[in-house]
Amino acid sequence: MLIFLLAKTGQMKNLLGVFGGAISIGHKMIPSIHLFLTVGEHEYSFLMSAVFDFVLMSLIFYIFGSVVVFCLRERKTTIFLYSLFAVFFMFCLMLSGCDRTEKPDGNTETEIKQTSGAFTYHAYVSSNQKECWIYKIDVNTKKNTDKLGIPEQLNDYKVTRLGAQAPDDEEFYNNIFGITVERAHDVDGYSSELKNIKTMEIPNTVTKISRACFSGMNNLRQITIPDHVTKIEEELFYGCDKLTTVVLPEDLSTINPVAFSDCLSLTNIKISANSKNYKVVDGMLLSKKKNELVFVAGDDKKVVIPEGTKAILYQAFLNSQANEVEIPASVELIEQYALENKKIHSVTVSENSKYFAKSGRCIYDKRNHSLDVGIPDAKGHLRICEKVERMDENYSIAGYSVKTVEFPENLKTVINSGLHVSRIDTLEKATFLGKKPPKVTNDMDGYASLPVFTDVYVPKQSLKRYKKLYEEQYCLDYVDHWYTF
Repeated sequence: MLIFLLAKTGQMKNLLGVFGGAISIGHKMIPSIHLFLTVGEHEYSFLMSAVFDFVLMSLIFYIFGSVVVFCLRERKTTIFLYSLFAVFFMFCLMLSGCDRTEKPDGNTETEIKQTSGAFTYHAYVSSNQKECWIYKIDVNTKKNTDKLGIPEQLNDYKVTRLGAQAPDDEEFYNNIFGITVERAHDVDGYSSELKNIKTMEIPNTVTKISRACFSGMNNLRQITIPDHVTKIEEELFYGCDKLTTVVLPEDLSTINPVAFSDCLSLTNIKISANSKNYKVVDGMLLSKKKNELVFVAGDDKKVVIPEGTKAILYQAFLNSQANEVEIPASVELIEQYALENKKIHSVTVSENSKYFAKSGRCIYDKRNHSLDVGIPDAKGHLRICEKVERMDENYSIAGYSVKTVEFPENLKTVINSGLHVSRIDTLEKATFLGKKPPKVTNDMDGYASLPVFTDVYVPKQSLKRYKKLYEEQYCLDYVDHWYTF
């Protein structure tokens, strides 16, 4: 009777609109407002997203209410059922994104919690009823929070895993304190409740630590990772800017240098001499089997990479304090962003190298004449040397921010975002010296292959050619101004 009365008076759509808004408030608005108030301005985008959700859900249910009114008045049962199914499907889809915390494989639905001092630990129990995974820690700031000692057991279940793990394809993660982490927008998971935690002890029972687990602990000074942890994930200590010492696990088999992103005080890394996979030499973490330079810590102003090193891996110099780097003749591979660091102003390569050489302010690969390292001068000018004939995205920009860049006359091939220099947001001018534009191949959706949002200079007789190239690469509308010489 109530439904027909609402339909007759036309209030059904208004009621459902309010209902949709209420769902959105409970689902996202309240958590986002809390996040904004506790974390700060970095969470503004999440708050705006919540407002958008509120408006969208209100509109959807309002429209559904209008359909219900029409169906009840006109007795259109089939349309009503289809509409009901559609709204139910969208409602389920929205709720499916509520929780980014993954449960362990094969676990039971049992959840436990235990409080010790200022910390309350939330955990899942494994299906064999012997282990548990601590996925969240609550902090009571009214008590002493200087030391976080994670227990070996919770309710007689052995603690073997730490951290909230989101699916690999998600952009946002939570640290173990339930705070959002998103490195792309400098959200490191810091909250005022973490500011007094200076020391942390992880029990030796732990064998796995999830991505971004300890991000945002910006007062943490040193940490020892249990020996049976085999993998160190991305952003594990992201934003721990007072962290000075890390003792790596003996059983370590895989490490991502981005684990220590923005750990600018990290000067001391250690690992047992018994480790089968890694060793530390003069603050450099090197793989034993492949002779790869994985990560550089320490405050040395000059880093001499040991002879015998075969590769410099992705973001190896991420937090290095070095101004000078010497590359030995043995290095065969320099990975993308390997020497990306604003403090590095000088990079040299052994004259005996069969693989790399330096020309001007560039390091290039002798085998395919591709750029590996570009070093702008103090004014921010980067001139790609004439030896470079090929550019892809696998290079590093060391030192000063790039304001102007010159591409050589001999440049013939561009792969993917090779010329976009997408990580340089200070670019003011890009100059092509070649009369013939390079051949561009780009199979990376969403990434520009050419310099955009800047002024572009080209030879006068080649203006039409370059504009055609930009049009073919869907970049023409994103050039500030065209100039010729």
